[in-house]
Amino acid sequence: MRRSPRPFIPQRRRVFLGCEGESERGYGARLGELLQLTGLAVHLDTVLLRPGGGDPLALVELAVQRIRDLESKRGPYAIHAVLLDANGIGQMLRDARMTSIATAARVS
Repeated sequence: MRRSPRPFIPQRRRVFLGCEGESERGYGARLGELLQLTGLAVHLDTVLLRPGGGDPLALVELAVQRIRDLESKRGPYAIHAVLLDANGIGQMLRDARMTSIATAARVS
C-alpha cells in the first residue's frame, strides 16, 4: 500500500524580539498570534529583558548578549529587534552609543 506524500511545511523564520517589560512582551505575544493567523512561516521568540522600566542602552546591550547566547545554542535568527518605551530616549550620547551597538548587531 502506498502512502500519500506528506504536505510541504515551510520552515519558520526565527525572529528575536527583546521586550523591555511585561507589557511589551504582551504586545509581542499578540503580534505572534496575528502572524500565525496570516499563515506566515515565522516564529516570534519574545524575550523579557528586564521586568519594568529600564535604561534603553543597558537593554540593548542585554539584548545583544541574549541574542548571542541563544544563537550559539539554537542557531541564527533571521531578524533581531527590541521593543522599548520611548521614555528613556533623549540623552544624546547614550542614544548614539545605543544606536551604534544596535546597528553593529543588526538589531532594529
